This record gives sequence, structure tokens and C-alpha cells, in this order.
Amino acid sequence: MNIQPSPMDLTTVAACQSWGNFTGSSTANLQACLTAASIYFLRMTGRGPRNWQNVAQNPFNQPVTYQETYDGISGQKLFLRNFPINSVSSLTIGENVVAQSTSATSPGWIIDDQGRAITMRFGGGVSPDTFQYYARYGNGGSAGYGGGRNIRPFAAPVQGIHVNYTAGFLSYIYDEIYTAIPAWQPNTAYATGAQVSDGIFIQTASNSATSGALAPPWSANKGQPTKDGTTLIWTNTGIANAPNTIIIQSEVAVLTDGGVKYFSNGSPLESVNIAPLIGQYSLLAAGVYLFNDADAGKQMDVTYTKAGTPADIVLAVMQLVSLNYKRRDWIGLRSVAMKDVGSTSYTLAIDPVIQECIRNYTRANLSS
Repeated sequence: MNIQPSPMDLTTVAACQSWGNFTGSSTANLQACLTAASIYFLRMTGRGPRNWQNVAQNPFNQPVTYQETYDGISGQKLFLRNFPINSVSSLTIGENVVAQSTSATSPGWIIDDQGRAITMRFGGGVSPDTFQYYARYGNGGSAGYGGGRNIRPFAAPVQGIHVNYTAGFLSYIYDEIYTAIPAWQPNTAYATGAQVSDGIFIQTASNSATSGALAPPWSANKGQPTKDGTTLIWTNTGIANAPNTIIIQSEVAVLTDGGVKYFSNGSPLESVNIAPLIGQYSLLAAGVYLFNDADAGKQMDVTYTKAGTPADIVLAVMQLVSLNYKRRDWIGLRSVAMKDVGSTSYTLAIDPVIQECIRNYTRANLSS
């Protein structure tokens, strides 16, 4: 199974491996659990598109643009499906295009102070002309005064409110220095602290010495040493990294590439979709950069966009992934009897801490 990272992911496989102490475990299986848990979190909180279609962007990671239709309501606020609301490009109530309020005395819509709903300013309490109301006193079907002279700014027929807006947690641009990790080389002098890729993990030289003629049997466990040649000792960092690559280490998803420059002179490298030559790089996946052999070991100035996922969501998803990964052999089991030691019971219930986080971000279907 070869499952690639998804822009829907609310954390990373590396973060899940570290949290659950799953170093050396199946990356593909963890990735499958991660993407499924991220989509589950989105669905359970009532976020995403109203028609529940599969999507390629997650509002918990970054701002996403939505075009939505709502029934008319009697309340003073229209709570949108996704929040925090960043901006509104258009609002139509019935046949009326509503303008944005630009001041306390300017009639129109505004985003409420919690970023969850649209509300109205009325410019002194009268129905403003900019709303193009049918009459100052509505009959409950128009947007003027309703029964009891209560202003009903969102009164409209079924599916009569149309809003285009952007909502989600802001992503961030990072500009950081990384070293393109070289592959291990035989009969090479390495200084203390030098790092190479053994093909899977980054290994750090614990002393200054010369490597052997043949690659040693590398330790696959974090913190464990490997003897190379006569005196050189490597220590496994626990960080997965193929040769000639830079892999952004992050607890949240890397969304987009902003370019790579040589740190030494600021010259930009060219992004290509083929095997890179000197001065080029290939983006293998979001946050995974491949370089030419000749550029391995050089420091690179990497610019990229990282998700703005809240830390409590990251933790909840890591916990959910850990539970699902550990429970993959429990399907259909309730308990197992063991000779002389009693029995072990199994549960597929979601941890209360995860449930509480989901509740904190669940959309409330309110109209006032």
C-alpha cells in the first residue's frame, strides 16, 4: 500500500510516529490512519462543504473559499458552516444584494467578533436603502420589520440566502535553512556531528573517523549506535530521510513550496519535474525536496507554507491515529482469555479527550 500525504491531513506521519513511539512501523498504514482520522474530524465537527463531497482543502489547515446557500431565518445572526470567517465576498438575501458595512453608522453586513456568524448594522435602526427592501415594514417574508416590529435581516424564502466567503485557520509562510542530506560514502573522513542518510534514517557521527569500505548494518532504532569501519560510530536520529533530500520536519502539514535558494549566495534553484541537475530541485511531495548528488551536503534556504492547525487539534488527531493503529488487530474482538492471567477486554470507544476536542470545534446550528 502506497498512500501519499494529503492536504487534508491535520498532522504528519512523523509526528504520529513520535507521539505513539511507532518508529520503524509501517508508514503507509500510519498515513492511511492519519488521512482517515483527519477527514473524520472534519465530518464530525460539521465543517467542509455543505454537500459533503470529497474535498482537497481543510479549513482546519488553511483558509478555504465556500459558496453556500441557507434558508431564511428569524434571528439576528447567520451562523455559517465554516469558521473562523476570514472574509465575505458577497451576500444576497432573496433578491437583494447586501453591501458590507464600513462604519458604525454605515448599514450593511459585518462579521461578528467571534468570526462565526454574519450580522447586520442598520445605520440608526431604519431599513437602509442599500438593502433594497420591499418596504420598511415587512410581512415576515421580506427583510424589513416583521411581526411585532422586530427587524428580521435574514428573512428569506427556503434556500434564499446566498453567501460567498473564505473561512479557516490562517496558514503561515516559513523561510528556513536546511542541509540536503548526503548519502553515506565508503572510505570517507567524517567529522563529529556530520550527518548522512543510510537510505532510510539520518545517522549522526558521534566521533571523527573514516568510514569503512562497505556500508555497515545500520541500526533502525532511534538513539542506537552503529559501528562503521574500525572506529567510526554513528547514532540513529530517528528521523527518516532519503539521500539527497530535504524533508521538512513539522507537526502540521506542509501545504505549498515557495522556492529554494543556495544559502551561501542567495542564488535560486530551478524547480523541475524530472531528476534534478546541479542547481535544480524536484518536489517529490509537499515538504519533500530532492537534489542532485552534487548539491548534497549544501545548505539551502527553503521557503514553504505550513498549515495553521491549532495545537489541540493536532494532539487530538495524533491520539486518534495512535488508537486506530494499535487497534487494527482488534476488529471483531471484545475480549481474549489468557491462561492463568485472566482476560483482556477491548474497546473501540473514542477517548473522552478526543471527543471533547471535537465538541469544541463542532458547528452549532444557531439562528440568533
